[in-house]
Amino acid sequence: MSKETIAERLEEAGVGADRLVDVHDGEKKCTDHTHLSPPDVSGNYGVRATAKDELVIIDVDDYKGLNDKSGLSALMELPPTLEEKTPHGGTHRFFVVPMTDDGRTIAAVFEDEFGKKNPNPSWGEVRVANQYVVAAGSQLDGCDKGECDECSKEDGGRYELTADGDRPIATVSAEEFVEVLSQDPNYAPGEDTERTDAPVTRVDDEEDVLGYALNESNDGKLQRLWRGDCSDYDGDRSEAESALAYKLSWWLQGDKQAVRRAMDRSGAEKWAERTDDSYRDSILEAVDEQRKEGEFFDPDSTAKERAPTYDEEEVKRGETLLAVECSPTNPAGEMEHRNGHYGYWWEKRDEDGQIVEKEFNAVTNFTLETLEHLQTDEGDLLKIRVHPAHPMEDEYDVDVHPTVFNETRKFKEEIVRGRTTRYEPGKRNQTALNDLRETVGTQMVPERVGVEHIGLAGDEYNEWVSPLGTLTADGSTDDPDHRYYAKGGSSESKGGSLARKWKLDPETLKDYDKEDVARIVELLPQTRRPERGLSILGWFYAAPLRPLIHDWEGEFNLLQVVGSTGTGKTSTLEMFWEAFGMDPDPFSASDTVFTLTKHMSSSSGVPVWIDEYKPADIDNRSLDKLHRRLREVTKGGAVSKGKPDLGEVLFKLKAPVVVSGEQRFSQNVPAVRRRALMTTLSDAATNNGSEYARAFSELTGTAYEDENGVAQYPKGYDLMDHARAYYRFILGLSADELHEAWKASRQEAAEILSSRGLTFQNTEFQAAQTVLFGIQVFRSFAESVGADMSALPTREEIGDAFEHYASNIGKDGKRMGYDDGFLELFAQAASNGYLERDVDFRFMDSQKFGSEVLAFHMPTANAAVRRYVRDYNLDDEYTLVGKNDYLSAFRDKSERSSSHIKAVNHTARLDGGRTKCVVIDPHRTGEVLGSGFDLRAFGRGNAEEDKEAEETAGSDDDGGNGPAATAEQETQQAAADGGDDKGPQWRAERVVKILATGERLTQGAICSRLAKRYDIGPDDGKAAIKKAVSQGSIVESGGGEYRIA
Repeated sequence: MSKETIAERLEEAGVGADRLVDVHDGEKKCTDHTHLSPPDVSGNYGVRATAKDELVIIDVDDYKGLNDKSGLSALMELPPTLEEKTPHGGTHRFFVVPMTDDGRTIAAVFEDEFGKKNPNPSWGEVRVANQYVVAAGSQLDGCDKGECDECSKEDGGRYELTADGDRPIATVSAEEFVEVLSQDPNYAPGEDTERTDAPVTRVDDEEDVLGYALNESNDGKLQRLWRGDCSDYDGDRSEAESALAYKLSWWLQGDKQAVRRAMDRSGAEKWAERTDDSYRDSILEAVDEQRKEGEFFDPDSTAKERAPTYDEEEVKRGETLLAVECSPTNPAGEMEHRNGHYGYWWEKRDEDGQIVEKEFNAVTNFTLETLEHLQTDEGDLLKIRVHPAHPMEDEYDVDVHPTVFNETRKFKEEIVRGRTTRYEPGKRNQTALNDLRETVGTQMVPERVGVEHIGLAGDEYNEWVSPLGTLTADGSTDDPDHRYYAKGGSSESKGGSLARKWKLDPETLKDYDKEDVARIVELLPQTRRPERGLSILGWFYAAPLRPLIHDWEGEFNLLQVVGSTGTGKTSTLEMFWEAFGMDPDPFSASDTVFTLTKHMSSSSGVPVWIDEYKPADIDNRSLDKLHRRLREVTKGGAVSKGKPDLGEVLFKLKAPVVVSGEQRFSQNVPAVRRRALMTTLSDAATNNGSEYARAFSELTGTAYEDENGVAQYPKGYDLMDHARAYYRFILGLSADELHEAWKASRQEAAEILSSRGLTFQNTEFQAAQTVLFGIQVFRSFAESVGADMSALPTREEIGDAFEHYASNIGKDGKRMGYDDGFLELFAQAASNGYLERDVDFRFMDSQKFGSEVLAFHMPTANAAVRRYVRDYNLDDEYTLVGKNDYLSAFRDKSERSSSHIKAVNHTARLDGGRTKCVVIDPHRTGEVLGSGFDLRAFGRGNAEEDKEAEETAGSDDDGGNGPAATAEQETQQAAADGGDDKGPQWRAERVVKILATGERLTQGAICSRLAKRYDIGPDDGKAAIKKAVSQGSIVESGGGEYRIA
């Protein structure tokens, strides 16, 4: 019943029993410090104290060999309390120490008095800040102490309550505890006393020596070891920490206790984790080895150069500042504090000057405590805590400019905003405001930099600023250099919509299961087909590092995820957004532009997700502004917004942005399109039973059917664990090593693209580099959490992802200019009968150009192309410009000898007369544009196809539906397909026949083939597609494309 007794005593003492930790059975080691309630632990366990509570545990070692027992005797001055004995003759004693009158915890008191939160007196340790002791009811099955043979016995190695140890936990004041510890030889001033591990010389100026060694000396190796850098020992922490102890012994005169204390303060990770005597004693053996050398640091050798100096003027200035310092209860001027109110005394005096009547006139029913000075882009801010005097209202925080004290209205609006607070200055209004300004302005508080973006901050990017607190590689911090603030809002408002979606609490940053994170990392890339999903994964892992990439390149690409209903684009992005710390509820592209602007200016690292991108549902003016913002955010632009007081608010657009919907950015917005990393999702990953669906279900905990049709209900994983682990990981990386990784990814991206025959232009290349960089960071993170590296993306899969991205850009990943876009449309219009051979265009053999060329009359071709685009609703896919713009682009290209454009003002015979024409090399144009420019659209093929067509006299294996089919064959085939009845059902069947080859085609492409093969007009073609979808014969597969069902 020992555990139950310990828990009961902790509860009745008011410190709670939900502070137990799991200890390895048969051992003293704890590797998971998660606080548990008593029913949740079994076997060996420990009781853990934290720096923020009132529990203090005294760990008294076996003191038989202790020569100076003065510290032990002083310990007897403490009252009897709950006490347990350890297997090796020591004891653990539990105390409660309340917070001091000035608001300090006992951990803070110890740090102020003894330089550390967990003191090390001669008789053992005082465990206060995040340390534990093995507790009664636990048992060791062996130990490393050479003289001990009891722990290996069946009844040995037990932690038990002492005979009279079952007592209530005693309460002791912080002052009493300090008094007791101050009598210990390790802390008491006076002569040295002999100890079993006595050094050659006691170090009386330990702090001074350590300060010199770590900050002024040239002992670089000591300084690296002190930081926890094990690179000198190939990452072997045990060997590195032994070397650190050896070096500290030289500096600290061989004083083993001083070395022990120094090791506690260092960055030695294994020393901090392994609190068992066996490991620490083995490390401290290095002190004994160093002592044998007989040489130590001589403090006198640097006494002169280290002699303290001070500036008398600075001392005087400091004294002046202290003299005028105010506090919440000591306001400025004649203002006084009384019972939670500020006010002034009114006095009435008689003729002799004697006070005959006196009254306190309150001007506020609250006090003001300044918490920090904040430097922001909007000027200096004060973070003020308002303490209402009314017992029914809690304190609240505000971020305000000092100018709020200039006028009563602003003061009331921005500070007097509580349910019960009031400001009634009477005739003293300006005096009261001035005194209040000085009261908050002269309180000594930290100065920090205010950041209005969620993301990395600082010159070294070593802090992550969020609405819930600032993160570091070591977890949360109470004293950050940077702090989030809401533009134009109070501290407690937590900012706008994006800030409210941030769910990662820095206080929980260390609370994650490493094995779970490893499994999450293994599953993430398996939830989508690699060629379509890796772009999303790489971009998301790179997004938190956007400030660095922007520093290096001046731009960060957008991500666009396209897919029709059922392709899982929303669930995929919800999963990723949550894995990076967000509440998975996206914004909408139909939100007001000002709202989206605020979102884009609220982050510099967490992705801003804009869903439901449907240009047809957004009015043109709003759509233009949205596209403008998307262009600006990639470059880190800024947008100003006027205020009613004629001021101006500047919104800095720094967010990484992901846009999702059923439509891609069209050719009409080329500046946005080329900055977007585009991927199109298919429903292959969402089909029930697919490997991708199973991975997604295991990761998120959604039900699925296995290959036998049996429903499975996986438990899923907490994706916030991934966010906690990943942000700690990237905060531990230096900007220099990330830059080297970025440069290496550039070289590798070039190699992969080259191996696939792809050549990207600069903006698209950076998108590919960003994906690869993100995947490389992802791999490093996966390795750090112990993931199965064989489950991660391969180079071949990354190459497939690049090819998919290239297909969304254009042929071989090259952007199509609007002039080549015109030639593609020219071919489509000719194929659909909008242009007539020998009237609008003609093929001719040219001696001037040395080959067959295609000449066309630009005015009639331009008009025909525009009619075709209008009839087939292709405005979203192509950018149309003026005729003269096309001619100018053609003219520029014609000046290059290798160009497919030969001339723009060449005379040719058309429609019975001679006219000025644009002349192109048709075969070279086909090579440049690929399938976008098919000579069969003009009734011609390439040389081999023409020859084959002549030899086969028009026959085709596809029954007249092949590329070389004649109009007569088309008619015959149409009759065979449906006879004379060419109604809606017949037309729907023609749609199915076109897609039966397995191709995925857009509505325009299907209508084009319907017109060419079956003489079906655009409106009938669209109706046929709709009918085929309703019958389930074809489905929309994403990106506006259709495929056979």
